[in-house]
Amino acid sequence: MRKTHVWLSYSEPTASCARHHFAVQQTDNLLEQNSNEKMISLKTISEKLNARRRYREAVSELSKLSDHELSDIGISRGDIEYVARRPVASKASA
Repeated sequence: MRKTHVWLSYSEPTASCARHHFAVQQTDNLLEQNSNEKMISLKTISEKLNARRRYREAVSELSKLSDHELSDIGISRGDIEYVARRPVASKASA
């Protein structure tokens, strides 16, 4: 006896097919969201590293000045780290 297979075509997706499609969409959304979070995290890390580099450069440059030169610009040697940590004043406020 010969067996024959009949393939049925449904116009509407079955429940299991719909669940699978929904699960795939959720997975794609999570992967995209994780990718965006990683990019944001890398950007944040880059910004923090740049800020730290600028701070070290400012401390280094100010430390090279003599006490007289520092007093001319209105800071003492003990204020160098505080001054270097302050945010840069924008041109609009100047």
